[in-house]
Amino acid sequence: MDLRLKDLHIIPRMGMIISMFIIFQSVALSLGTLFTYQVLGADTARIQEGILANRTDWLGFMFLQGTASLIGFGLTAVVFSYLEAGNFKLHLGLVRFPSLQLLGMVLLAVLAAQFFVESLVKLNELLPAPEAVLQMEKRIDAMLEAATSFTTLPQFLIAAVVMAVVPAIAEELFFRGLLMGDMLRSGMKPVSSILISGVIFSLVHFEFHNFLAIGVLGIFLGYLYYISGSLWLCVAAHFINNFFAVLARYLVNLGVIGPELAEGETPVWLSVAGGLVFLALVYLIRSFKKPELPATEVDDTEL
Repeated sequence: MDLRLKDLHIIPRMGMIISMFIIFQSVALSLGTLFTYQVLGADTARIQEGILANRTDWLGFMFLQGTASLIGFGLTAVVFSYLEAGNFKLHLGLVRFPSLQLLGMVLLAVLAAQFFVESLVKLNELLPAPEAVLQMEKRIDAMLEAATSFTTLPQFLIAAVVMAVVPAIAEELFFRGLLMGDMLRSGMKPVSSILISGVIFSLVHFEFHNFLAIGVLGIFLGYLYYISGSLWLCVAAHFINNFFAVLARYLVNLGVIGPELAEGETPVWLSVAGGLVFLALVYLIRSFKKPELPATEVDDTEL
């Protein structure tokens, strides 16, 4: 019996992907909660309410977050890709590695983007939102506030792994490698594939006040995947974006930099300059467009 799913229409495939994600995510949360309570001795009830009263609860929260991301997003992408195509590495874009020149340009683009993100957040504030969404967002914000109130180097390193390394790998496997990749392979236009996967990426984060900023990040990552065919390039960009946020919060907690520097209002001229540099780099990255790999060929050359 052939278990590959590549011949199915994109709509039922999307439905199967979502179903598998829900199942894997549920298993991850169940196993993670059991481990957190039985082995770590953390108060899972407090963690679910976003109350991290001590370091044990904080560690439990980090374990749950990391497990849910790895199994929910990462394992879903790997398993479904294997059932769909057999060679999941080729299917997800894991066989191509970006050149140092392309990687450098992408990292500069991510850095430039940090200067106009605040403008997107302000624009986002103009969008109406249901009260239920705002209440859920307040709860998530409070949870993230508690999770990032660390002051020790070990906590910073754990947070960097859970909030930067793990999401960069697991989410890129799922959103770019699997979802967007399947859209492209189904014949959907690249622009539509990039936009749809970017919007889904933003919606799944449940951060209404950052919807536009996360959406732009998702679209940029989709653009990189389409241009390069390398998931590792997307992973690197995603990691740097998240790591900047974790590092900034750590430095604020230590008093190395003030909150006004990390969270203060960006001057208009700097925001505009950052946006122009970002757009210029996005345009230059187009020159690295590489032909698609044949379905049966494995190419591990640099872009």
